[in-house]
Amino acid sequence: MNEAMLQNAWRLHQAGQLMDAARLYSDILRANPRNFDALFQLANIHLTNKRYGDAERLYGVAAKINPELPELFYNYGCALQSLGRHQEALVAYARALALRPNYVEVRNNRGVVLLAMDRHSEALACFDRVLAERPDLLIVHNNRGTALLCLMRGDEALAAAEAVLAMMERDPGF
Repeated sequence: MNEAMLQNAWRLHQAGQLMDAARLYSDILRANPRNFDALFQLANIHLTNKRYGDAERLYGVAAKINPELPELFYNYGCALQSLGRHQEALVAYARALALRPNYVEVRNNRGVVLLAMDRHSEALACFDRVLAERPDLLIVHNNRGTALLCLMRGDEALAAAEAVLAMMERDPGF
């Protein structure tokens, strides 16, 4: 029964019917509070709906059940970051990176958290590492420019801003 409900919830989730999907995930969890898939997907819906506290709580439970999914720790870190719990977000991001060392979204978000913590040199190192792998990511170039500006490296910050503008001119859809 739970598997059929989970499949129905997933179909609704994919169709963008998040409230209906959340209801089914919640029903599954009432019957089995340790159902990892329902926990993870309901947490994802809460994250999407900016219910960060609910998302953080569910990710925490899910992480105890399956501590091997890098996407879980990325999303967990996003919820914590949105709650302003930067140190905890760094721990979640570190776990995601331990599971998938080249997870560029995690590394970028880690850099953003480090910027918020005024750890600008470390943030810059994160952004540089992402750009070494993915030089096409406009947001990372922008974040890098912010880190450079915070480090009072004006000429380099200006060059980063010019790179962002050049990318935007090539692809106005940004």
